[in-house]
Amino acid sequence: MLAEVEGGRLTSEAARARTGALLGLLAVCVLVGVLVYTNLALAGAGVAMALLLVLLALRHPSAIAYVALTWLVFEKAVGYHVGSYSNTLSTAGDGLLVLSLFWVLVLNLMRRHRPLFSLREIGAPVLAFVALGIVSTLVNAVPLRIAGLGILSTIHAMLIFLALVNIGLQARDVRRFAFVVSGLIALVSIIAVLQAIPHSPAWALGGVHFTTTAGIMRVTGPFDNPNSLGDYLAMTVPIPLMLLFFGRTTGSARKLVAVAAGLGLLAILLTFAREAWLGLPVATLIVGLAVDRRLLKAFVTYVVPALVVLLLLAAPFASRLLETTHGNLRLTLLKLSMPLILSHVWLGVGPGRFGGHVALITHTPLYAQYGLTQYFYGTGNQIDMFWTHLVAESGILGSAAFLAAIVACFISGRRAYLRTFDPRRRALLLGLLYAAPVGVFVSLVSPTLEAGPGATLFWALMGMLVVLAASPDESHPLRRPSPVSHG
Repeated sequence: MLAEVEGGRLTSEAARARTGALLGLLAVCVLVGVLVYTNLALAGAGVAMALLLVLLALRHPSAIAYVALTWLVFEKAVGYHVGSYSNTLSTAGDGLLVLSLFWVLVLNLMRRHRPLFSLREIGAPVLAFVALGIVSTLVNAVPLRIAGLGILSTIHAMLIFLALVNIGLQARDVRRFAFVVSGLIALVSIIAVLQAIPHSPAWALGGVHFTTTAGIMRVTGPFDNPNSLGDYLAMTVPIPLMLLFFGRTTGSARKLVAVAAGLGLLAILLTFAREAWLGLPVATLIVGLAVDRRLLKAFVTYVVPALVVLLLLAAPFASRLLETTHGNLRLTLLKLSMPLILSHVWLGVGPGRFGGHVALITHTPLYAQYGLTQYFYGTGNQIDMFWTHLVAESGILGSAAFLAAIVACFISGRRAYLRTFDPRRRALLLGLLYAAPVGVFVSLVSPTLEAGPGATLFWALMGMLVVLAASPDESHPLRRPSPVSHG
């Protein structure tokens, strides 16, 4: 708890913080209620969330960051089912994300916390990204309103990172977060696995029905799209997986991470999401080379043979991978984008001018100029490849600055991993480190790092990684595990 206790009573400062937190969270409840009141079902959800916020406020004044993250996941899970009200949910989520950061500042003021606010590892890269965006705006004569929206839409999800690293979390909070995530993985994966059964009632919770060319149904879990489920699980399943094999967990905790890891991997398989299939092995190679060589040994010894057997014995999985080479829409989109990218290779065409939601709603002239048709929007509001969109808008320099923010978080986690001795802490760091290469890889062929729930989840994981890396190591050198080879 953030509050300090003296003789069983809250100190006056902690009491004021808790009272202020309660009032602030009640204000959030009112805001959420106003935003969703146009629909009775959503209003009911708003009232339920308001009660939850009050309960959380009584124990954890800093709960607002978790509420923002939960809301955005909730938004992704139910958006498909509420039709036209999905925009209302999205607007409420964006507002709650901004409000969470504002509330962190207020809370730190009441606690007289120093520093009041810090950009931490992403500070220099993000400032460089914004500066390069301004230069690109001037060079390409982009209207200031469009440029501002373009820059903000790209970095908006980073607000959850800033809220988490400034709210005063500690290592124990990250550990709790890991087990909560493991529980959610298990729940979501159960829904997904049940959807693999013909005519399963679990589809009442699912999204659009997609099938492979072989006619096999792709599971979605509670989300709108199998690729969304695959990407979310690929970023989070390594957490219980690393805790299971390297964290020396015991008892009920071990059972939880075992179930979450097993069901999560099975659900990823059943999504037939190629980006998630490939993202985990690629991340294993990167984390194995850069952090701990044990992962490479495990990959070669266990994962590669299992994958070979799967592809040989299960033809639908092999045929799904072969679909990549046959008229793939993303390859077509990349080919169409290349002339524009090469004509503005260093600074891009300017923020908000190509491939993103801002370009769509502001009717950019570049699509007509370069002969791009409306089907270019693979997701209805942005192209289905984040990095193609970013390189086109921000050029190589701006994209490198954005990538540097992710690399900075990865380096921070790696350093903490190499200097810590506690196996549970090391395993948790490994699981969180996975999210960086997975997120970067899947965004080559998806909008995961674009503004939205996927990006918010990614930056929340980066925030937890940085918090854990900065927390004091409570382990003792005498408990150091056997030496391993590091990259």
